[in-house]
Amino acid sequence: MRTLAVALALVLALVATGVQAQMPRVVEPEQSRPWAVYFSPGGGAAQAVMEAVGRAVHTVLVQAASLRSPQITKSLVDARHRGVKVEVVLDRRHAKGRPSSADVLARDGVEVDTARVDIAGAAGPGR
Repeated sequence: MRTLAVALALVLALVATGVQAQMPRVVEPEQSRPWAVYFSPGGGAAQAVMEAVGRAVHTVLVQAASLRSPQITKSLVDARHRGVKVEVVLDRRHAKGRPSSADVLARDGVEVDTARVDIAGAAGPGR
């Protein structure tokens, strides 16, 4: 469930900055919108996020409770190395302890902020 929340937050952040998710691999006649829906695990969400980050030219903004995908972390670092401004906000509770994606991102020059609020809780029902 958290992976889905992370993927959704990443896709929404990328769409908000002008980067569009890849069109669905199954073409439907009524599907003329510049967005797509993916599910995780196994539903293509991580791949869609990595492809969108790979197409970013100016800015990638990420807000997530946690970031556990090494592949998405690598795509964010690669974007930073291409000159894309990458900013990541993570829930403080998930950025502590064992080596995390936050450590990898920060080490490679990505701006990482650990939020003082419960990001996962803020997205809960009724909020």
